[in-house]
Amino acid sequence: MKKQTLVIIAMIIVICQFNLGTSFAQQVKEIPFKIDERSLKLKDREIMATSPLSLKIKIATQQPISDNGLQFAFVITNNSSTEISLGNPLINLTPKLIDEKGRFISVINEYSMMLINYRKFYVPKFEAFEIGDTFINGKKQEIDYHTSENISIPGNGTYQINLGVLNIRTNPSAATPKERTAAAIKIKKGKYKLSFGAVVATARTVKPFFSNILDTPEIEVDYGQ
Repeated sequence: MKKQTLVIIAMIIVICQFNLGTSFAQQVKEIPFKIDERSLKLKDREIMATSPLSLKIKIATQQPISDNGLQFAFVITNNSSTEISLGNPLINLTPKLIDEKGRFISVINEYSMMLINYRKFYVPKFEAFEIGDTFINGKKQEIDYHTSENISIPGNGTYQINLGVLNIRTNPSAATPKERTAAAIKIKKGKYKLSFGAVVATARTVKPFFSNILDTPEIEVDYGQ
C-alpha cells in the first residue's frame, strides 16, 4: 500500500511539472523575422553575400506592469561555422505598436529608421528601449550598445539581447526630437498588437558584405491587465 502511494505521488509530481511547462510554453512565443521584399529589390543584390543569420523575437504574451516596460528578447543565430561581425543591431530595430483602438503608437527611437552609417559611426540613442542583459551561447556578456559599433557572433552561435519597450510618443505628429522627447510617456497597460522591423548588416569593414531588411508578423500582447 505504501509503495502504491509513493507511485501515485510521483505521478502527480510529473503531471504538475508537465502542466507548468506547457503553460509557460503557451505564454512565451517565438516570432521569426522574414526578409522584407525591399531587400530582394535592392540594387546590386547579386553582388551581396547570402546572410547565414536567422532572427527571432521571444516574448511573453501576458506581462505585468514593469519598470522596464514591455519586455522581449531579440535573438540572432549564426548558422555558419565562422564568426560574423555585425553592425550594432539595435540601431535599426524598430518595435511597432497598435493599441486596442487600432491607433499606431509611435515608439521613440531617434535613429531606428536610419540605415547604418558606413562612413562614420555615431553614438546611437535608444530612448524607446530599456536594454537588459546580453547572452552569447547562454553566457552573460557585458556590452555597451551606446558605444559599440559592431558585435561578434561565434560560428553556430546564438546572440540574445533582453530588451523592454518603455517610452512611447503620445503625439504622432511631433516632428522634431525635442517635440518627441517632450511628448514621451511610459507605455500604459493595455492590449497591443506588436511587430518588429530590423536592418541587419555585416560590419562596414567586413567582406563579403550582406545587408537585410526584415520584419515580423504581428502578435497580440496583454500588458498589465
